[in-house]
Amino acid sequence: MIKKIIIAVCILSMVGMLVWKFGESGREEKAELKRNAEISQAEKELLLASSDAKVFDRTVQIYGDSWMGYMIFRSRLFQEAMAKQNLGVKYHDEPDFQKRYAALANGSCDFALGTIDSYLLNGQSSNYPGVISLVIDESYGGDAVISRGSLKSMDDLRSGEIKGAFVGYSPSEFFLKSQISHFGLEVLGQNISSFRVDEDQKAFQALKQGKVDFAVLWEPYVSRALKEIPNATKLLDSSRVKNLIVDVGIASRQLVVREPQVLEKVTEAYFSSLKNLLNDESLMLKLAQADSGLTQDATKQTLSGIRFANYGSNTQQWFPVSGTSNRTAQSISGIQRILLDIGDLSSMTDPSQLMSSRTLQRLAGNSKTHGMLMAGASGRIGQLGSYFSSLGEKEWEALVKKATGTLLEKPITFASGSFEIPEEFQEDLLQATSKLEHYPYHRLIIQAHVSKGQDPIIDQELSDERAKAIKDFLIRNTSIQENRIHAQGRGAKELLTRRANESSRAWKRRLRRARILIAAD
Repeated sequence: MIKKIIIAVCILSMVGMLVWKFGESGREEKAELKRNAEISQAEKELLLASSDAKVFDRTVQIYGDSWMGYMIFRSRLFQEAMAKQNLGVKYHDEPDFQKRYAALANGSCDFALGTIDSYLLNGQSSNYPGVISLVIDESYGGDAVISRGSLKSMDDLRSGEIKGAFVGYSPSEFFLKSQISHFGLEVLGQNISSFRVDEDQKAFQALKQGKVDFAVLWEPYVSRALKEIPNATKLLDSSRVKNLIVDVGIASRQLVVREPQVLEKVTEAYFSSLKNLLNDESLMLKLAQADSGLTQDATKQTLSGIRFANYGSNTQQWFPVSGTSNRTAQSISGIQRILLDIGDLSSMTDPSQLMSSRTLQRLAGNSKTHGMLMAGASGRIGQLGSYFSSLGEKEWEALVKKATGTLLEKPITFASGSFEIPEEFQEDLLQATSKLEHYPYHRLIIQAHVSKGQDPIIDQELSDERAKAIKDFLIRNTSIQENRIHAQGRGAKELLTRRANESSRAWKRRLRRARILIAAD
């Protein structure tokens, strides 16, 4: 029995030795991994101790694209300002708006950059997972509709034969759609899908080579087109419009609710960086050129088309923080109306659900931070608007010849011998002139036409009175300055062509029409 026990112990010892022997390589491997881990940690500590690198409380994930207006979020200046707040930053270049806003929804993005129209369209499928918490910039001449040949106004784009080019699903597309909505270019809108290209250079080349009649471009191609293409004409650019192409910062709703202090630090870091650049034009130019890779001249042209919104304009104009102005809500509403009109949206959303001024209010409530961000805050900012001096008859006639386009043209039936505007047309007038919030530098020309009577003098007087009645109505019922509007009777000089099978009565009704043109000085 004892002998059996001894044999069993020997066998177990041998097995143990074999197990230990064969497991030696595994133990050595584990020990090596542990040593490597320790070395990695040591190396990490050495790196942190010997450089500017540090362990941050949080790394903020920002999604945007290569637009020059977003360059601050990509800059070392912003990274350093964030580091002072013990925050890191990672910038993701995501050109697809749908994916950008989906990242807000799935939690991989803290802060997304984009235009208001892009968020209204592409954020809808994600139930708008973020809120607009700051305005970055507004296009100020950087986008333009450029034509060639005989096209001299937006009205000339009404033909179904007109061909165009623009970068699809970009601010250029929305800029064109806004003009389709405002100037009644429905025929053009039917062909819009055929105008899309995937690069701004392709749109420029298509116009230069005569393959299209117009193109929607942004700088520096706007300046190049006017310089290099014979008979190129700028029909409209974003320096003459307001509240259309607005770039904003959209904070994740989770960030707003769960980490408001992080959003506050991001906002402060951004505006302090922007202030430094706006106060140092040479530094701004150097950063923009390094960021874009463009020549210095091209960089200057592109920068000239961007109106940055600093901390002061954000708190005093864009958001209701230090006043009653709320241009962000105004822009959201106006842009939604355009998207509804062209069929891209099916319903309106209350702007207050898509924006939040909480962070700006907290910054404004901190006297030290508020004072620092406001101090010396210069740069291209300010409320777009204009004072309209009085013009003489010849000056108005010259303005008519270079009108941007027609806001309204509809038949209007006055009662016999009366100049009282019918109620249904009053609504049309107010709806048309509500578009003027987007065209702060434009004047209005009211033209009244009548059907042909027996006496041309009476026709002229009647049209004069009716044009004046429309002007008086607008002055009484809107905030439009009197010097901004000109009433012009056209008599029966500009008869519309009678349609095939159109009755005389129907034709004459169409002749009795009112037209509202807009033109910039």
